[in-house]
Amino acid sequence: GPLAPGASVTLTANGGSAGATWTAVAGTHTVKANIDDANRITESNETNNIVSKQIVVGSGKPDLVVTDISWEPASPTNGNAVTMRATIKNQGSVSTPAGVIHGVLFTFDDGAAGPGVWSDTHTGSLAPGASVTLTANGGSAGSKWTAVAGTHTVKANVDDINRITESNETNNIMSKQIVVEN
Repeated sequence: GPLAPGASVTLTANGGSAGATWTAVAGTHTVKANIDDANRITESNETNNIVSKQIVVGSGKPDLVVTDISWEPASPTNGNAVTMRATIKNQGSVSTPAGVIHGVLFTFDDGAAGPGVWSDTHTGSLAPGASVTLTANGGSAGSKWTAVAGTHTVKANVDDINRITESNETNNIMSKQIVVEN
């Protein structure tokens, strides 16, 4: 139908070589809309009929990262039983699956400062952008790390045994220094 000067209308694709829809593929794409592409309408300016826009299509997978590591007591001394916590976030485009363990492994100086501990009780779904703080509840020597005097590197590795398929499997570790007084 006719379109009055200054008026606009939104059009929806209803055909094409692949049909009226586009099957999204992960990545960044440029979409171009070309009005009057076959020059059926005589216009005062035939050079301004195309607009382009970028569209980012996610992988359709969750992506877990560690955003913080904390412990209690906050200033441990040699021999203290230390409770470890990690805050994890799903920075992916879909929720994590419910019923699957969202595990975190804590290691100390890559094993040189005693055995690691882990958290393996969280099985709830984690929505895109959501975070949860997990507390260590197990380990080969118990659920708490026995503090050793000195400065140590604690690493928290979320999904350390790859129970959850992620869009990025290489960003699951955070490291932080923990100082233990004598």
